[in-house]
Amino acid sequence: MKRVAGLFVRATFVGLAIIMLSAFAAFLYFDYVRNTDGPNTKDAYFYVHPGAQPSELAISLEKGGYISDSQHYIWMHYWQRLSFTDEYLPKVGEYKIPAKASLNSIRDIFHMGKAIQRRLTFPEGLTTAAILSIIDNATGLLGNVPEGIEEGSLFPDTYFYIYGMQKTELVARMQAKMELELAEAWALRADSLPYKLPVEAHIMASIIEKETGRSGERALVASVFVNRLKRNMRLQSDPTVIYGVGATDKVNYEITKADLKANNPFNTYRIKGLPPTPIASPGRAALDAALNPKTSDYLYFVADGEGGHFFAKTLDEHNKNVRKYRARNSKAN
Repeated sequence: MKRVAGLFVRATFVGLAIIMLSAFAAFLYFDYVRNTDGPNTKDAYFYVHPGAQPSELAISLEKGGYISDSQHYIWMHYWQRLSFTDEYLPKVGEYKIPAKASLNSIRDIFHMGKAIQRRLTFPEGLTTAAILSIIDNATGLLGNVPEGIEEGSLFPDTYFYIYGMQKTELVARMQAKMELELAEAWALRADSLPYKLPVEAHIMASIIEKETGRSGERALVASVFVNRLKRNMRLQSDPTVIYGVGATDKVNYEITKADLKANNPFNTYRIKGLPPTPIASPGRAALDAALNPKTSDYLYFVADGEGGHFFAKTLDEHNKNVRKYRARNSKAN
């Protein structure tokens, strides 16, 4: 009986030893597998979409040539779960996987959640249609651009996003930014301006944005339009005419006599006051100029042929500036 008991003890000890050695060997093998260089030979990008399951990711990683065996990734996933951490699920986003990245490295990349930040830059003065076209063609943005977005309501700036963001979300961010910038500029407005509502300043800023790209001229251009509004004069702004005839997408569009006679609410050669909506998306500098114009007696301006403008207080002086511009322009051509 004692002999049987002794054999049982020895057998149990040997069995436990074998199990421990096997477990240790398995650990060493798994440690080797997860730290061995991966098969991908160059840096690449991988997207973890919302709701992605470990088995689905494992198969995609193997098919993409990032790992040698999808089962290895699944083993590592369950090992992570057994470690009693809440961070066993990868975070949604687009990630850069370096060449020869090991399983362990890929896991760390996914779980750190440092997704690649893409960016889109929108210059000042674009129409809503132009901005939505850029968004619609941007890599990594999903879904459809929303309809019915008001002209000028998208603030021009640089926006960062991650792969998989909905286009509607970016549009909403741009709208919120425009509302904030307009509210801040309105709060800092000068006295005695011919605007009753912020939207009127918004419309004016869009016209200023299209009239000049020179930072030093915006407030002076604004003074001309403010002076004309106060005197009940027509603004006579060429960009509003171009917008009214639907030619904003044409480069260096030459306004015709028919355009100037066109009967539409944006033709400021025919209507008095401001057009009904903005004609483009103004930046903060244009908003500030509209709400803090320079003090001047100028009522006219015309291009100087060198990227700036000639300003005039009287029509006679303005006509001289027009002739000066035409002379410069003819020499350049």
